[in-house]
Amino acid sequence: MKEKTVGQLSHEASLLEKEPIRVQEQTASMHQEYGDELMNAIKKGMETYPDEPIFYVEDITRQERIMMNVIRHTLIPRLTCPTPNYDQTVYRIVVKDQAIEYVWTLPSKITCEYYLYNKPLVVDEERELLQFILDFRDGRLEQLAQQFNGEEFQLGIALVKDTEQ
Repeated sequence: MKEKTVGQLSHEASLLEKEPIRVQEQTASMHQEYGDELMNAIKKGMETYPDEPIFYVEDITRQERIMMNVIRHTLIPRLTCPTPNYDQTVYRIVVKDQAIEYVWTLPSKITCEYYLYNKPLVVDEERELLQFILDFRDGRLEQLAQQFNGEEFQLGIALVKDTEQ
């Protein structure tokens, strides 16, 4: 029996009669799937960088243009902290401590603009996200990434440290 493609499943879901979705069940399912994907990316990072004490996992989020009800996460283990960008979540993996440090999340550009325009209306549960957006806008996330990567930050220009002085 041939498995259905994401496009077929998306189309079928859009044709179904809209039934109320149990938010708790959907959220629990999404968290479990995401957790499994994150752990797989960490395992791949440990295999790729076996001698490194720290590496990062970058989650790039994409909403399909045609299938608006499909959101994809691409989790990429990498040796350096990525430059902050829209639709991105970053984790710092400290191998010796077996620690997963959540560094930041940035939503889409339009969502960031919405939060910035409506700052006074942001509820307490979303203040951390707003702070990430503010830190992104002001260059603090870029400075943090450069600090993690051992780079210097001067006047908005990243300079690699000269260790041969």
